Amino acid sequence: MEELRNDIKEGRASMHEAELVSLFSVLSFIVYKCVGHDKCDIQFEQHRDTCITEEDFRDIAAANMNTVRIPVGYWIINFDNQSGGDPEGWKVYAPGTINYIDRAIREWAHKYNLLVLVSFHAAKENAENALDAVEWLAQRYSADDVAFLGIGLLDEPEGTTNEGVLKQYYYDAYGRIRLFSDCLLTVAPLLYQQGPYASDWTNFMPPPQFHGICHEWHH
Repeated sequence: MEELRNDIKEGRASMHEAELVSLFSVLSFIVYKCVGHDKCDIQFEQHRDTCITEEDFRDIAAANMNTVRIPVGYWIINFDNQSGGDPEGWKVYAPGTINYIDRAIREWAHKYNLLVLVSFHAAKENAENALDAVEWLAQRYSADDVAFLGIGLLDEPEGTTNEGVLKQYYYDAYGRIRLFSDCLLTVAPLLYQQGPYASDWTNFMPPPQFHGICHEWHH
């Protein structure tokens, strides 16, 4: 697994992945907002225990895939140290997400020789909050977690996002994470730029100045 992880990071191998979209869906926000923790916590725990299981990882490996992408949101870290907005907003979501990520990376993926990319899908309109979240994830999983491939720094940024702010977020995330982790980091252009023909993103964060960077094209 370590060889495959290094090959993907260095561009010598490709990710053939399955995405576990519904496991930590933002839809939990809607349910919790209407119903609350007292009624929802047990139900969501049961959902997570049955929605994705070890058998799914076995089937993914049997289908000759090598990577599992797990989407997460900013609430996974259970804190928000940044001022402005709604610093208590993370409390609305289903708790305990990180325990399932741990199990996926340290047990199931490891057992079936799969790598895991944790993809940051839901960010607040606050770059510092997003930086705290991705840094926290990178610190949690060390090189000894052999099934941990890396982090998708932001999935499909909306077209209304300022491009300069987005690029600076990627630079800052790289700088903070590289202080302690050499994991793979993926960057994604704005939605309307999702293609190597659409902009100068193909030249963004190039080697050798930056290493372990992959670009995501969703087109």
